[in-house]
Amino acid sequence: MTKITVSKLSQDNCVTIWLSHNELRWRVVLATPVFSATVMIGWYSLQSLNLKWQADAVLLIGIAAMIAFFILIRRLNDYAGAYYDAITGKPKVARPLFAIPANRMADAIPQLLALIFIVLLFVDL
Repeated sequence: MTKITVSKLSQDNCVTIWLSHNELRWRVVLATPVFSATVMIGWYSLQSLNLKWQADAVLLIGIAAMIAFFILIRRLNDYAGAYYDAITGKPKVARPLFAIPANRMADAIPQLLALIFIVLLFVDL
């Protein structure tokens, strides 16, 4: 994890950078299911046309994309966490829902979708 100190950046800059990184992170998280929906639609369309290897290729591309989304979300979590830690007046936040932090939930989305794609590789409609 990247360690950023307030002495290198002013607190206002840290807050501004944290807000922009946080917004970017959630945009990527929200784009993940949209992308995976297009993969599933493409897979189903090819599967219904009996183009098996093309449908499997679409799923493999989807799996690779979910791995890339996971790596990107994880990296954005690291940077957002580093800037958040650099803010001296951190707000107190209530316990997360089901005691699962938001960054873990964000990490789980591409992992779950990749798992669905792997299962679909072995499903024959």
